[in-house]
Amino acid sequence: MRNDYEEILKQLFCKRLFDARTIAWNITQEEMAHKLSMAPRSYADLEHGINGCSAVTLTLFLVLVCPDPKEFLEELRDAFESLLPTGAVDLIISQTLYLLFRSN
Repeated sequence: MRNDYEEILKQLFCKRLFDARTIAWNITQEEMAHKLSMAPRSYADLEHGINGCSAVTLTLFLVLVCPDPKEFLEELRDAFESLLPTGAVDLIISQTLYLLFRSN
């Protein structure tokens, strides 16, 4: 199941990365690689979906170059939820709230 989440993230990230570079910023791969503090070859591999992103790269993307981080995260959440059985998210939320607010 973890591989499914990783694949969803990789596919969504490479699409959003390409869109941010070409539509929002209108810059080259080398310029985007510089913004994300990575080698141009590593950036190209990310954009083409060859490799997945690290937590640092994802964070830099969200903070520095993503035109709408909230939209990206909502789309990612929806895609992740599609892997869960119906009602699982509500159950997880209710159990989490119970654990946080139960009286000791």
